[in-house]
Formats: sequence, C-alpha cells, structure tokens
Amino acid sequence: NILSAQSKDVTTGIAKGKAINLPKYKQAHFVDGISGATLTGRYLSEGIKKTLIKYDPVSITFRQKQLKAHKD
Repeated sequence: NILSAQSKDVTTGIAKGKAINLPKYKQAHFVDGISGATLTGRYLSEGIKKTLIKYDPVSITFRQKQLKAHKD
C-alpha cells in the first residue's frame, strides 16, 4: 500500500484525461491519461502496483523507525 503522511491508504493511477479535472484530494496521486492508450495505462498501473508491493516490508520498517524516533 502507498500511505499518506497521515498513514492512510492512497490510491494512485492514470486519469482519463487531465488529472487536474479529478477531485482535489486525488490530483497529487494521479497522472494525466494518454489518449488512445487505455490498455497501456492499465498495464502500467498494474506494473507499478506489483513493483511497490515488493517494497512494502521496507516501507513498514521505515515508518516504524520514524514513529519510534518521534516518541523518543
């Protein structure tokens, strides 16, 4: 999962059209769509998710160390 600074899940993706037309809370986590490239966008999104899942254990460890540092 991709987490925000508030440790909430963040959805990422490719917008259909311009990301600026999405709701404000989604704009920072989406990229502009590519005209005529729906399948490419789907495969790209899946590839990004699969890659980021591999880094989840590292991300969890990093966040835990940050929380511990704040408490100390």
